[in-house]
Amino acid sequence: SNQELPVDFETEINGQKVLIQSDGLSLEEYMIMQRAYFEKTGRHLDEIGWTWLLSSSSGSRVVAAFWDPDGRRLSVYALDPGAVDASLGPRLSRSFKLA
Repeated sequence: SNQELPVDFETEINGQKVLIQSDGLSLEEYMIMQRAYFEKTGRHLDEIGWTWLLSSSSGSRVVAAFWDPDGRRLSVYALDPGAVDASLGPRLSRSFKLA
């Protein structure tokens, strides 16, 4: 429905429940991260698996990206949010702890 997909969650730290509010990466942020990671390591992010880019969407679909070593390129797709796969997950851009 073209709404943001929240990545907020509650966890326990030192026996205390803590609410974490997070933002997912946009395609632009992911491409910058991809470049910086390659310059530092000589490898690409997500050579195995994908990353959901929760701050980018295409209509009712969520953008996902990965490095395609065979095609030697970054592949970007728009997938249904229900397309769950063990190799998919969000890469968070920011996280905030709520006191």
